[in-house]
Amino acid sequence: MRTVSFFFWVPLLLVCSSFLFFACISIHIPAPLVPNLQDRSILDSVVSILSPEATPSDHINSDTPLLVHGNDTVRFALEKKPRVKYSVLFREQPLTHQEMEEQYLYEIGLIHVASGTFPITITASRTSSSRIALDPQSSVDLWLRVENHPPQKPFNPNPAHQSSHVPVFGAILSWESDDEEGDPILYSLFFGKDPEDLVQLATLTEPFFPLDPLESSTQYYWRVDTDDGRTTGKREPTFGDLWTFITGHAYTLTLTVSPSEGGSVEGAGRYVAGQEVTVTATPEDGYRFRYWVRGCCSVSHKPIYAFTMPAQNLTLVAHFLKN
Repeated sequence: MRTVSFFFWVPLLLVCSSFLFFACISIHIPAPLVPNLQDRSILDSVVSILSPEATPSDHINSDTPLLVHGNDTVRFALEKKPRVKYSVLFREQPLTHQEMEEQYLYEIGLIHVASGTFPITITASRTSSSRIALDPQSSVDLWLRVENHPPQKPFNPNPAHQSSHVPVFGAILSWESDDEEGDPILYSLFFGKDPEDLVQLATLTEPFFPLDPLESSTQYYWRVDTDDGRTTGKREPTFGDLWTFITGHAYTLTLTVSPSEGGSVEGAGRYVAGQEVTVTATPEDGYRFRYWVRGCCSVSHKPIYAFTMPAQNLTLVAHFLKN
């Protein structure tokens, strides 16, 4: 058997190796396909708006946004593609997703979103770098129009509209209101004697306001405007109705103690006729309460005495007895 020379095999092997090398590098391995989201048909096949049900391509223009309400939750899904990743932004903030078998699920809660028109920006790109300088990617904006209802106009005022004999001391304004989306309501309270020149007393988060002492036999006017602050542009508040009341004539309640060292009393002041009044007597050490006296008659044997203020000045005496 004839031996093949070493100088024959070495050149042959070099030639074969070179051929295989150039053959391999000439093979074209296709890059992953990124869905062209600008193509309406492709967009509708990749993106599914689940709630409220809608066709994505109908809302890629800000002139035709998808209408949603302030207490809605928008849900949509993106179809999984090999070696393709998605980034989703809403109001310039990234959204997280729930990964399903064939889709990525997204949710946008609108409970704290102001009224306005906003884009959901969806971008598809490759999951890894390649030798191409820039990885191809595709992006699209889906537009939402968020509508938020303003708060309800205040109702059920207290004191009631056109009421009279309102107490000059301890009067509390209160009212009711509601918001369809359950948003916190801001109340702007206006008050005064001239209905054409009311002064804003306060901005409140609760529907009530205790008044400072008022003038007796005086007519007052008041109004409450409401707003929930959920608008990106200027929106007028919900203007309330103009309400009014008249304070009653105030009479003086004087409280005294007998003997003077026997105890103390609370509840003296000025009250409107018909107003409910409560007075309290507290004995000092070594004394006990006996009774309340009006004029020459005892009116109560209880240290806490409630009564209706008459249309006149009144004096009550708390009597104490030494133990």
